[in-house]
Order: sequence, then C-alpha cells, then structure tokens
Amino acid sequence: GSGNHDDAARLEDSGGAALSALPDTSRRTPADFQALRYLEGDWRGSGYSGGPFFERYHFVNDSTIEMTAWTDSTLTTPAERKQYMLRDGIIQTDDGARLVRADATGHHFQRGSSRWTFRQVSADRWTARVGPSTVYTMDRIVSR
Repeated sequence: GSGNHDDAARLEDSGGAALSALPDTSRRTPADFQALRYLEGDWRGSGYSGGPFFERYHFVNDSTIEMTAWTDSTLTTPAERKQYMLRDGIIQTDDGARLVRADATGHHFQRGSSRWTFRQVSADRWTARVGPSTVYTMDRIVSR
C-alpha cells in the first residue's frame, strides 16, 4: 500500500537524472570550440601508474586542435597524435569520439563505451577524468 508513492517518486527522480545525462545534440559553434582554449599549451600529466606523461595541445586554426603525446619530457619525439575538430556543428576527434556535453563539470567526450571529461582547474592546470574513476592532472610546462 503506502510504499507505492515512494517508488513512483524515486522513478521520477531517476528519470530526471537519466534525462540530464543524455547527450546534448545542439549544434556546436566556433565559440563553443574556443571554450577549449584552456587546453592549449605543453602539459605534464600525473596520475598514470606508468609515471608522468607529456602532451601538447595546439590550435592549428579556429576549428582544429592538434594533440601530440610525447615519449618523454624533452617534447621531441611524438608517440601519438590526435585531432579535436569542429565539423558540421559537431566537436569530434579524428578517431570517432564526440563532445556529448559541456557543463559546469567540464567537456564530456564519448566514443562507444569510452568516456572522458576535460575540466579546467586554473590557467595552468586541468584534469582529464577517464571512465568512472581515473583522473589525470595536467600541469602546464612553462618554457624556461
């Protein structure tokens, strides 16, 4: 008897939460893409079990960011490259991921079951949350 109302309220609550978690399919603008400017620069990543890692994010133009992962701190030998692009109103990567949401908690990307979130912490730090619990901290490498 009396438990039914509570179940209905709980269902409504979870429904609302599920709704807000749906991808935002609105068209992305150049201004939305520029909101990723905090990624620009050379970064030292920590939180990885294999030790520090090094990445560069460079705005090639107003609709393309090139990410280079380096083999070491000298930033001379590229290990991997990836592009983040604004194309046809979609912010996506060259390997099939797309920005599904941008909100107060960051920029949320998804490719299949892979998810990651970039979140600016300060002018010289941002975090990359990968999956449910892995967080990498990216600190700006200041040129000497």
